[in-house]
Amino acid sequence: MATNGALKVGGQIIGHQFVPAYQVARFLPHRHRVLKLYKKAWRSISAHNVDAYVMRPYLSTHIMCFEHAVLRARFDENKHVTSLAKATELLKDGEEEFWLNQHYSPDEHGKLPDSPDGMSFQRWAHMMQENNVLNDWGADDWARYPDIYDNYKKWKALRNDTWEEEMRTLEEADAATIAAGGRLSDDFPAAKEVDGPPPFWWRYVTRPLERPRRQDFDDMSLWHND
Repeated sequence: MATNGALKVGGQIIGHQFVPAYQVARFLPHRHRVLKLYKKAWRSISAHNVDAYVMRPYLSTHIMCFEHAVLRARFDENKHVTSLAKATELLKDGEEEFWLNQHYSPDEHGKLPDSPDGMSFQRWAHMMQENNVLNDWGADDWARYPDIYDNYKKWKALRNDTWEEEMRTLEEADAATIAAGGRLSDDFPAAKEVDGPPPFWWRYVTRPLERPRRQDFDDMSLWHND
């Protein structure tokens, strides 16, 4: 079943070159158009709330939550409409209402700031570090993040258990390549067994490099004067 994230219409229309790509929006299914309208309207309310927060910081959040609830109620009110003509008419009215009331500076058409193509994507790239930075954490750091500590101990123990097998797999693959007269490369060999550990598997299952490290200043320190 097609979802809003992976549209089935994309493979049927774009993949087979039925229509130009800039006209695909005209051929979106009714369900996808409704979902897109709801998402745009939701984010437009949030964008208007940013302006209201400057004037009424203590009321804007409550008003935004109320407007979001009203928006959802308006969509749920017509979700049982079975007539396609009536549903299409409601959709066109909703798109026209959104166009008239949309924010003058939308948030990049719903793109999250930290997501790819967002305004702050990889803004903290200079703070990226390897996962082994956790080795330098002390007892006070682990006490604040017990869930991270539990997972870290599990991955660390599994890494120690599979290290010899990883190195043996890598050495055997290099020996086979040399015996065959090939050239060694930076490509790692696959695991020897099904669901076995390939060399340096922990680089792909631990904390990725795109995540910034723990911040130097912890807000919890404000409540401790010792």
